[in-house]
Amino acid sequence: MPATAPETTPAEDADPVAPASALPATAELPLAAERWTLLALAALLGVAVTAPLWRVYWYDCHEMGRYLVRLFEYVRGWREGQPFPRWAPDLYGGYGAPLFEFFPPFLFSVAGLADLAGVEPAAALKIAVALFGAAGAAGAFLLARSETGRSDAGLVASAAFVFAPYRFVDLYLRGDLSEYAALCLLPLVLWLYRELWRAPPERRVRWGVSAALVHAALILSHTILGQWATELVSLVGVASLYHAACERDWRRLASGALPLVFAVGIAAAYLLPAILEKDATHLADITGGFYATTNHLVPFERFFYFGYYAFVGDGFTNSAHRMPFSIGIPAAIGLDVALVGAIFERRRLRRAIGWALATLATLLMMTPWASGLWGILPFGRFVQFPWRLLGLVATLGAVTLGTAWAAVVPSGRTGLAFAFLALALVGWDGERFVLLGHDHIPSLAQADPAMSAESLQRHVGHALGSGEYLAAGASHEPFSPRRALVSPIEGPLRAVATQPTGTAYQLHIDAKGPGAVDVQSFWFPGWRIDGQSGPAAATLERSPDALLRLRIPAAGSYDVAVRFGTTPIRAVATLLSLLSLLALWPVLRFVR
Repeated sequence: MPATAPETTPAEDADPVAPASALPATAELPLAAERWTLLALAALLGVAVTAPLWRVYWYDCHEMGRYLVRLFEYVRGWREGQPFPRWAPDLYGGYGAPLFEFFPPFLFSVAGLADLAGVEPAAALKIAVALFGAAGAAGAFLLARSETGRSDAGLVASAAFVFAPYRFVDLYLRGDLSEYAALCLLPLVLWLYRELWRAPPERRVRWGVSAALVHAALILSHTILGQWATELVSLVGVASLYHAACERDWRRLASGALPLVFAVGIAAAYLLPAILEKDATHLADITGGFYATTNHLVPFERFFYFGYYAFVGDGFTNSAHRMPFSIGIPAAIGLDVALVGAIFERRRLRRAIGWALATLATLLMMTPWASGLWGILPFGRFVQFPWRLLGLVATLGAVTLGTAWAAVVPSGRTGLAFAFLALALVGWDGERFVLLGHDHIPSLAQADPAMSAESLQRHVGHALGSGEYLAAGASHEPFSPRRALVSPIEGPLRAVATQPTGTAYQLHIDAKGPGAVDVQSFWFPGWRIDGQSGPAAATLERSPDALLRLRIPAAGSYDVAVRFGTTPIRAVATLLSLLSLLALWPVLRFVR
């Protein structure tokens, strides 16, 4: 093992984000066994802090039992033959909603595999959370190590990431598991892209494919963090690929940029319908009033309040009791070292300064100083809470600390010994966040271990529903369970119906004249008549109450099948995702 830190050249030091060949040679790195041991330790730490989840069946948080319901609905779609479920049939008393048209599905895909294997839903979600926690800790280790060439710096950065306060807010207080999954994937995404941008030509395809796939998974985990992570990666990529552009190395430039395009393309099956069909729901209702982005900007000094860790709810930022916005003591130390280094040791700490500036810029985006920007940023009004960007800061602050550590702490056994000491200190400071889960995680009364479609239709009303996914024109919660599948509305007719799956109805109608019946399911693009017999052609339309209205034109006996299927937008989006997956490897191989 080397006894001193690897040296850098002036050419390397000129770039604060260290593109291409700025890393020390492989021979300068610690032994492989040691690297794998520390990586495993980091991953284990990421899993360990999720232990409080196993104290109860499910826990009371801001999201309550919504994730249990969402997982049940997603897996139900799989069991009914839908490879990409979009409709949640049991929400709102059984009237249903296009939940997965808009709510990112990747977390449920991971937990759903365990569910299909026989693990009950709550345990399946906990397993998924633990896996994402391990991925985040390992990603922070790999990212910091790739920036510094030192495993001790990776271990310190991983600890800072694991104990970033906002991760515990997301997990135990807000209960936003999809956002938690996305912020855990961000370090991996940044690491893969950084390795891609500095890789020799023969390795670019492997790194590019891996980066695109994990990046797509991040987008499919949480829309808002997916957008901001993509923009962050793009900005880092501009700095990393600057020399390739100056040298007109178009192959390297294309190899580095195309995976970002493919990542968005792979996620298109979800992204395009969510963007283009959102006006058919109440999603527009959550972009103003209380949810206006500028109502939730954070005074800059609150990022450095380290003792306050109470949480009441998602009230206005200046209300008496709010969630903590602290970036955590480790990230603050990394910022301090980097910024002081900008004055006294600029050359030595240049890489840390680059990451510190990215951290500060992200923090400033969440403050009132940036209020004018949110009105012009793409999709800015859909962010709702700018402090979500603390998920990005968890990664940026961790790598800032790791790069600062490598610049000021000796390498070798000394650095490793100090790294374990730092790990103990970070864990000691972060123990209060884990204890938050151990001591204050109450069981959720609404959680139903024996979930079924019938029980969800009885209980998933105002408490566990999400009104933004209702069809436009539908009245808001609360909902009573529907009493019948169909209801005659007009004319002399009788109707009976069955529901063989959550997205299909079979109706038999005896009509003595023209009339109409309402299928007790909310309307949304994709519902259509999938087969019928009778003396005339029945038609399907949207009722004034946003239900499915089947219109019968003449007397007679009718058998009609109504099914939720695709739309041209979804078909094109799905095709784009498939083409992106199929073309990813050959295109990157070609441009290599």
